[in-house]
Amino acid sequence: MNLMIEATYENGVFRPVVQVPGLTEGQRVTITVEDEAEIRKREQELKRQMEAEGLIAHFPKTAEPVPGFKPIKIDGPPLSQTILEERR
Repeated sequence: MNLMIEATYENGVFRPVVQVPGLTEGQRVTITVEDEAEIRKREQELKRQMEAEGLIAHFPKTAEPVPGFKPIKIDGPPLSQTILEERR
């Protein structure tokens, strides 16, 4: 079994943030430690490289509604309800 879990290191002990399924009390495991700051740094560098190579596009976040945008009123049940009913 391979799991990735989040844990906090306190007083020399790793404490899982959530209950770990499939483990018994006293069971020995191997832990690989990754620093979250280092992970974020690698992810940002990967994103920067992908943007530079044109593999992803950066779209600015906007708090303002798009000028001239008007939602279309559609009669009938909500689309999400229609999709759920068709899946049954």
